[in-house]
Amino acid sequence: MKFWRRYWYYIGGILFVFMAFFMGLWGSAHLQRIQVILVFSWMGMLMHQFEEYALPGGFPSNSNFVQMDEK
Repeated sequence: MKFWRRYWYYIGGILFVFMAFFMGLWGSAHLQRIQVILVFSWMGMLMHQFEEYALPGGFPSNSNFVQMDEK
């Protein structure tokens, strides 16, 4: 459980890569339009979380310093 808690955003980034290949090679042509929109929306959320927490990162510390006024 520690591994999942520490690296969940990296796992989401890897899942994004697999889903991108799946949607590019097979998924977009075989799924309904609403399903394609939902999958791409979820992929966008995965990528957003990865870039907020992993690369370039900095969201947790910026959130504490700016929004919560902690120093």
